[in-house]
Amino acid sequence: MSNSTSMADLLQQAEDAGFGGLLTDGVYQLQVGAVNFKARQDGGAKLGIQFKAVSGPSTGSSWYNTNLIPGGKGNGFFFELLNDLGIPNEHILQLAPQANDLSQLVEHIKRVTTGQVFTATVGTRTWGTNNDKTDNTFKFGGAAAAPAAAVPAAAPVPVVAPVAVAPVAVAPVAVAPVAPVASVAEVPVAVAPVAPVAPVAPVAPVAPVAAPLPVAPIALDPNTGLPPRPGGGI
Repeated sequence: MSNSTSMADLLQQAEDAGFGGLLTDGVYQLQVGAVNFKARQDGGAKLGIQFKAVSGPSTGSSWYNTNLIPGGKGNGFFFELLNDLGIPNEHILQLAPQANDLSQLVEHIKRVTTGQVFTATVGTRTWGTNNDKTDNTFKFGGAAAAPAAAVPAAAPVPVVAPVAVAPVAVAPVAVAPVAPVASVAEVPVAVAPVAPVAPVAPVAPVAPVAAPLPVAPIALDPNTGLPPRPGGGI
């Protein structure tokens, strides 16, 4: 180790590795950091989740590493914490059907929680055979808030001013009164009197036809029975 290495740098390295120490009791905004999975010597598995206090009594405090062991004494806390972080039991059972293999579950937790901020009430407990061990307890609110750095806030939608529609002035249409129709003067029809028909002159009586002249009888030829030929002879 170089003599120029400051203790502050070493503390920062420890905090980044998840050894930041205990948090003062109170209500915090905790941001999810690293999520990891390690196999245990007894064949089980241990899930590690690091939190960083972004606000609260210990503002700017270091990461705190929470180790979750399914099946151990903290079995209930394992499911409770994952539920509070938005991981329902259905997803836990689907992604980790065997308690000793949390690899798929860890990848899922990373995708949905890394960088997210949660409200939590942090307390302190003492435990162990001689009560010589102390750690923090966490009670999460259960509702995640998207971190400002990870998810930019949506730009506000500009308020569109209502468009004023000017009333359309419709000029009244002047309708000229219709002039009354002049009554048609009665035109007297002059009918010329018909001249009387002149009387027809009486027809003069027809003169009587003169009596026909008497015709002398012709003597027929006694031999032929015919009238005689002129000049004589037969």
